[in-house]
Formats: sequence, structure tokens, C-alpha cells
Amino acid sequence: MGQYTAFFGATGLGASAVVWTFFVSMVLSQQAAFLLNTGLHGVEPGWFRYRRFATQDATTNAWLLAIPILGGAFHNNHHRYMNSARSGFYWYELDLTYLVLKILSWLRIVWDLVPVPQDVLDEGRKSRGPPLPDNS
Repeated sequence: MGQYTAFFGATGLGASAVVWTFFVSMVLSQQAAFLLNTGLHGVEPGWFRYRRFATQDATTNAWLLAIPILGGAFHNNHHRYMNSARSGFYWYELDLTYLVLKILSWLRIVWDLVPVPQDVLDEGRKSRGPPLPDNS
């Protein structure tokens, strides 16, 4: 990977660039995924978390985590219909990953994005979801 990069020249910053652009970003993205799985499974809905769909598990959506986790924080939506390319099912649920995928589909780089079926969207509009299942 070397000490020479086209951007930095022969300044010895090549290794530093590799550490920051690969290793640090990799650790942060993995921590975001771990946060998602531990913070949105089995917690009670509240101010930052809500439950839209009656799923067999105890998942919730967290609107506050949507930006740092790039849309994956709508975890209850994902567990309701896992085949969809988007986790934020509605316009007010910001899903940045889906926006990037949609742009890539317009450029014909990705294709066959599975939309959320209308019956699932209608089901979610009817209620904010039931309480968490009792696993005791």
C-alpha cells in the first residue's frame, strides 16, 4: 500500500490514509451494525423507538438512528417484509441506503429492486403496531 499516493505524494501519508479510509471506517460501520442489532431487538417502544408491525420477534424502529445507520434503523419494517430493498417504508422514514440504490438503478448499475407491497404499506398505516410479545 506504500508510502506514496497520488494525492499525498511522497510524504509518508499513504499508510495513514489506509488506516483512516479502510480500518477506522470498517470498525465504525461494524459498530453501527452491532448497535442496530442490540439496540432494536427486545427493547420497549418509547420516544426514540416505535413498533409499526406485528412481527413474531421483538424488533422496533428507531428514527433517531436512521441517519448514522443509513436507514437500517427501521428494523421492525425490515422484519415485516425482508425482501424489500428499503427499510424505511414511508417517505418520512429516511433510508439513505435505499436512496443510493435507487440512484444506482437509474444508472442501470443495480436492478430488480424489490418494492414494498401495497398491502404491507396499508397494514403499517393502520396502526403503530402492538406491544412487544411476552417471551417470559
